[in-house]
Amino acid sequence: MKRIIGCLLVGTFAAGSFATDARIIALGRHDNFFMDDFSIYRNPANLNIYPNMGIGSAGYYFDRDTTEFAALQRTNRDPERPYATGILSYSLAQGAESGTQYPMVSLAGGFNRTDKYLQLLTPNPDFGDFAEAFGDSAARELIVPDPVGKIELMGGYAFGTGGMVGAGVYTAFQREPIPGNDEYSSVTYTRINAGVNWPLAKSVDIEGSIGVGLADLVAANRIQFGTDMADSTTILDTLADLSDGGAGLIVNGEVRLFTALMAINGDLVPRFGAERIRLKGFEQDAISFGAGVNMNIDRGFFWLGLEGLYKGTKKSFWLMNEETNAVGGRFGAGLERNVVWDWFLLRVGLSKTLLHQWDNNGNSVGWIQNAEANASDDDFLGIGLGINIENRLKIDAVLAEDLFYTLTNLFSGPHDHIATRLTATYSF
Repeated sequence: MKRIIGCLLVGTFAAGSFATDARIIALGRHDNFFMDDFSIYRNPANLNIYPNMGIGSAGYYFDRDTTEFAALQRTNRDPERPYATGILSYSLAQGAESGTQYPMVSLAGGFNRTDKYLQLLTPNPDFGDFAEAFGDSAARELIVPDPVGKIELMGGYAFGTGGMVGAGVYTAFQREPIPGNDEYSSVTYTRINAGVNWPLAKSVDIEGSIGVGLADLVAANRIQFGTDMADSTTILDTLADLSDGGAGLIVNGEVRLFTALMAINGDLVPRFGAERIRLKGFEQDAISFGAGVNMNIDRGFFWLGLEGLYKGTKKSFWLMNEETNAVGGRFGAGLERNVVWDWFLLRVGLSKTLLHQWDNNGNSVGWIQNAEANASDDDFLGIGLGINIENRLKIDAVLAEDLFYTLTNLFSGPHDHIATRLTATYSF
């Protein structure tokens, strides 16, 4: 019986397994409709699907502002925010039937990965352009401390029946003095998440997770009047405060159903997700629901999915009082295939988001979409490549989207990078 359960699990999660953030971005910007190792960060129950593995990233690279005399620059142009995570697993079925791993215990620890909601808060809050309280003659700089720590610990357990549970905690923090006075800007962020991955039937698994983020954030707000640096003042702005009616609370959750379909050699995946963000001066509720399929094809992998989206946002910071609601959808697809050699893969993916916005009076304020081409993780097109050595060492890269237009610059011109992300996994 255990062998049958193990085979079913392997079959269910074969499509898209051993993904990294670089692979996901190149393969359509998100992984809502296929299983991958990056899912351990939102659902620690999945640790047991990827036992004894190391995950590492060199970080992400993006275009920086350059001057006319770029050769004279003395700035650090290394990729930013690298991270590493290790998973150790121990099977409690030692000496049992061959091929059986469950029951199993898995523990994981990681450093320096930036949680997506922490990125919303720091180093510069991107949840709205705040209105200037002193008019056009005043320049304003919101100074938020860049957090350190970024430590996460996770644990998971797989039952002999194939059901899995897991939980994890993530923390980051910083406290910095404000020049010229005795006050401090600070950030404290803790996130707790838990999840399950459970077989419901012979070829159906349900995966669900929930996360709760707790934040306190005090920013230094420097305001300069005119051009005289002496004519400036610095005040503190509290952007997140748990003691103030939960105005530092972030909650999100999702449920996915993986139904194996032999006809397509893959899965049908319905999904529902929701999030609720409550900060001082900023509130957001979002819902996403839809369905997708993933399938193993000849020497490759393919997925596509369609989602309905709702997002309600309220901003009330300083003089700003703005409320919008947006309804629309997102289509995504990705294709991966071995080319020439079995160890070499090329990937391409796309993601198109289109939302119609209304204000709080019900008046239409137009349509919005994801960026067409700005080299971000959310623009329309993704291109990447992968290297797979004996199904143990896997290296994935996201290629710079202008690479094919500037190829000669690699040898004779100022083109400074060919990839924007580089991530690897190793199974031991």
